[in-house]
Amino acid sequence: MPHQPITKRSQPTDVLKHSAAIQITNQITLLQRRAWNVLLANAYDELPNRRRHEMSVADLVDGLGITTRNTAHLRELLAGLTGTVLKWNVLGKDGKQNWGAASLLGYFEFQGGVCIYDFGGLSERLYNPAMYARIKLATANKFGSKHALALYELCVDYLGVWQTPWIPLDDYRKLMGISEGEYKEWRNVRRVLIEEPMKEVNDVSDIPI
Repeated sequence: MPHQPITKRSQPTDVLKHSAAIQITNQITLLQRRAWNVLLANAYDELPNRRRHEMSVADLVDGLGITTRNTAHLRELLAGLTGTVLKWNVLGKDGKQNWGAASLLGYFEFQGGVCIYDFGGLSERLYNPAMYARIKLATANKFGSKHALALYELCVDYLGVWQTPWIPLDDYRKLMGISEGEYKEWRNVRRVLIEEPMKEVNDVSDIPI
């Protein structure tokens, strides 16, 4: 039997994101990172009591701030989140080293215009964390670079202490999703991974860095 369409509801404007979930090896695309934020915001209040969550495809598209109705593209995008294993808690802000690696989504499927999904074993860790950042979804949707969005989330994560810690360059490359063979010259690292993302964060967000 086809899944019954769910009732449209007002969508959250921001998401509480665990610090360890911000400090990830950024091997996903800009749109995948934004999509994960939207799915987490939609499911957040249900995390303690429900394993699987639902969101209409139309609401997911609206939450991403895009106009496409190409569900095949959305399916491919979410499939990438289930198949990409990421290292969490790169900087160890919460003082814990037990996050290891995980897929951002444990499962998803589309039924009758509804996206059904879960976060696998991450659900209990994502809810009500002691250390988190409040990410504005509308601001996240303005970014055109995955490096800039990753830097924005990192800076929001450290707003309470007014500055990020000193970050070893190898860790910074992981946070930006850069492999060892990319951007070997410092001038390219500085331009592509630091200066250009900084300018974009300053241009589209309310955080001066």
